[in-house]
Amino acid sequence: MKSNSQSFCNKGIITDKQTGQAIEGTHIYINQDSDIGTISNAQGKYLLKSPRNIDHLVISHVRYRSEVLSSERFGENEVQISLTPSTEILKEVILIAQNTNKIIKKLIARLNLNHSV
Repeated sequence: MKSNSQSFCNKGIITDKQTGQAIEGTHIYINQDSDIGTISNAQGKYLLKSPRNIDHLVISHVRYRSEVLSSERFGENEVQISLTPSTEILKEVILIAQNTNKIIKKLIARLNLNHSV
């Protein structure tokens, strides 16, 4: 849903296009360089709030093809997003966390701004 021109709020549910099951742990964010984003909960639901209006959202999950949600869909009460399973096989995934204390403090400070529903 769109708010006024100063802020943005969008909620939705992420499901598997083939099975219809909810997808937990889907990353919903504005862009790669932004720290504004959220993750879907166990029911596939998410709520994303931003202090500014945006044009699109990126929806990504390691086991699915990424999607871009355009602003035309923001008017829906709860956006239904179906992701297509990825056929790519990952041989190895390496996660490196840097400045974990800083990241955790920042997440805690923003907890009330971005959360799953």
